[in-house]
Amino acid sequence: MDDSISITKVKKLQGFGKIERVIPVILIGQLGKNDHYRNETSGKYILEQIFLIIQRIQYFAGGRLVVVECQEEPKLRDFYERNGFDFLQLQNGYLQFIKRL
Repeated sequence: MDDSISITKVKKLQGFGKIERVIPVILIGQLGKNDHYRNETSGKYILEQIFLIIQRIQYFAGGRLVVVECQEEPKLRDFYERNGFDFLQLQNGYLQFIKRL
């Protein structure tokens, strides 16, 4: 997490203990959908399937936060916010969003 994120936001994300600038998260990275399958599945369905896998990961490895990155496009920002992610930061030209498990 870079220094542009406020201590208040870091405290909310971390939730307990000493304030750290490094918080372990599960990183989805970037999602994409092949145009060939545009009408066969939705981004929401893909996220639901990912979160089923993340629940298994969380059971074995722990963790409370998920981060996803995307290009700076309004439709992508809207998609992630509609699906429960909060904007975290702009880093290396990508928007990063975070969601508590």
